[in-house]
Amino acid sequence: MEKTYGDDYNKNFDNFAAVTTALTLTSTAVGGLSKIISKGNQQKAQKIYDVAYNRYTSSFNQFQHNVVITKKTIANVVSIKKQIMLKDMKKFLKAYKRLAPQLKLQNSQGLGGILKQILQEITTKKI
Repeated sequence: MEKTYGDDYNKNFDNFAAVTTALTLTSTAVGGLSKIISKGNQQKAQKIYDVAYNRYTSSFNQFQHNVVITKKTIANVVSIKKQIMLKDMKKFLKAYKRLAPQLKLQNSQGLGGILKQILQEITTKKI
């Protein structure tokens, strides 16, 4: 007994169905293999990213720490410089008060008077 099919069936339909099935199975296999490879590459990329991020975080934290230390150091240097200047200025003012009568600066305008006196002495010695 022979099978009967619809009017539009022919042997080429079987060949077409077999080829499309084979292409579908091949595409599925290639897709699955690509997914496996992609997953491996994604894991490698994630490891590289994690290492790079950890290095960045460590470097940034070290940078922040160094900024704080630098600010403290600059503040200390400025404070020490200020203390030295104040100490030297106090010594200068003591000496100025003591030497002012000897330099004839009783009626001077302060440091401006000293500069004028020094300029006068320089100009008179050269001439």
